[in-house]
Parts: sequence; structure tokens; C-alpha cells
Amino acid sequence: MKSPGIIVTTSKRPTYEIEQAARSIALRCSVPYVPRKRGRIISVERLCSEHEARAAYVVSRQRHEIRALGGGQAFVNPGPLHVFLRVGRTHPLIRALCPPGEAELTHMVDATLGLAKNAICIAGVFGCEVLGLESSPLMACLLEEGLPRLIREEGYWSKPASHVSVHHADASEWLESAGADMTDVVYLDPMFEAPIPHPMTDVFRLIADTRPLSGRLLNAALRAAKRRVVYRIPSTLPTESAGPVPGIWTTRVRGKHVDYLVAPARSATVDI
Repeated sequence: MKSPGIIVTTSKRPTYEIEQAARSIALRCSVPYVPRKRGRIISVERLCSEHEARAAYVVSRQRHEIRALGGGQAFVNPGPLHVFLRVGRTHPLIRALCPPGEAELTHMVDATLGLAKNAICIAGVFGCEVLGLESSPLMACLLEEGLPRLIREEGYWSKPASHVSVHHADASEWLESAGADMTDVVYLDPMFEAPIPHPMTDVFRLIADTRPLSGRLLNAALRAAKRRVVYRIPSTLPTESAGPVPGIWTTRVRGKHVDYLVAPARSATVDI
């Protein structure tokens, strides 16, 4: 996957190890590496401007992060975990994944992992294992640095983060090869075609897999899940317009800005 408008660089005065890590990520992701030249300490924003980039993947001693031209940062963090732990089973996503009265989840697949915020929250509420699939190589690099970092920090987020694993893979291919009934639930959260406004939205669209939910991925998810498939959509999108086959969704759990559609795992597969 191409990542136009992105460069890879380091923090100021990097160590040899940091430089090598940045070079390795640039090579892996087919993105230009721009060194922070010794004796010429300039900002990441200026580096982006000089190289006509809209954002930079920055490797530092503290963490890996995306910095956008004009401001804005993104890195792996616990996100709204504190909210999920406070509201627990009443959160709309949690109710969609595991309705009241049902046995707790022990394993699930997040087929569109992103920065793993939902995965960490789900693991925090259920204590389950969350297997994450991420097709973007830059996002996968952020996750491979960020999840171990959260675990090392020994915060309230560390145990949930330890239950999340990341696989850099195409979700359709991975789920097809995994076989039937390999997990309790498959969660699908592709990027919205009309995204919710956010300072980092445009940057995420540079580095993330922006493909909409396909019939192939939905088929693979329905086959892999023992219980159900859950699909996150904007609250303004009608159910009859959602996904390759809108009629497959039997339940809609409403949230404030986003809703969750639910399809039973034994639903008929989609014609693709």
C-alpha cells in the first residue's frame, strides 16, 4: 500500500539505534527516510514542508508517532479506556459485541485494528484476547512499538494492552485462511467514507487502509465468528444503506455519534 505525503524521520539528536529503527520502518513501508542532520536542528514541520509531505512518522526514544503538518499528533494510547471501564457493559459497543445475559467473550478478532483503541477498551471490559488485523504497514509499525510500550508503563491500561495482539495482514485473506468458528466475534470498523471531522482525520487517511467494507471481508468474518459480526457505522447512515448487503444486519445498537450493526454468525454469505 502506498503512503503518499508521508516521510519517516527521528527525534532531534537521535542515537544510532533510533536512526536504524527509522530506516528500517521506511524501507518496510516504502516511505522516504529523512534524517535529522547533525548541526541543523529544524522542526518536523519544516522537514515535512521541505519534502512536500503532509505528515511524518517520527521515531524517538519515548515512542513512535505521526506528526501532521500544521500540528496534531497520533500514537498508540489507551484512548477512552477509562470511559469503558466506568460504564462497563452499558456501553453501546460492548452491548453489540456481547448482549446482556450472554456468556462473556473469551476471544475476538478486530479485523480493522487501526491504533487499537477499541481493542484495548474491549479487552479492558471483558478481559478477553483480542487478535488485531491491520493491513497498513505504517499503522502496524506504530502498533508493534505502542502496545509493548503501554504494557511496560504499568498503568491501568497495561493489562488490557497485554491482551491485544497485532498481525500485519489483509483481513480478508487472514480470516479466510483461519477457518470457520475460530473466534467468538469479529469486529469491523473500516474508515468512514464521510469521516467524522477531526484534526488528524486527513492524516489517518494517508496511512490507513481506506477501503470500504467488502463482500469478501464480510463473508470471511461471518465464517470465522461463532456468535456474530459487529460493524461500526455513522449514526446518520441508514441501515438499509450500510455495507455490501444491508439486509444482513438484524440489530442496530445506537450510540451518540456512531452506531453498531449486528449480523448473526450463521447469516447467509454475501454474493461477491
